[in-house]
Amino acid sequence: LTWGTPAGKREECGFKGKNLETDCFNYIKILLRLNSTHLYVCGTYAFSPVCAYINTSTFTLARDEAGEIVTDDGRSRCPFNPEYKSTAIIVGT
Repeated sequence: LTWGTPAGKREECGFKGKNLETDCFNYIKILLRLNSTHLYVCGTYAFSPVCAYINTSTFTLARDEAGEIVTDDGRSRCPFNPEYKSTAIIVGT
């Protein structure tokens, strides 16, 4: 499964003064079992954290009716910086 960042998002990361060769990728920092059918995944997404859902039967990112990846804002859930460590737990799902 590959979950990269669009070129525009990588360019924004570079404009923020980050290194395009090391910082501006999507480093997965959180991967949790959400329920029996999905995993919850969050990545740095070129210093703009994003979370999504992985269907465990097909091991693909969940998509809406229009075919777009279903995402959540990852701020306050996932580190911006790929060098930062993280710990996560899901409560009350």
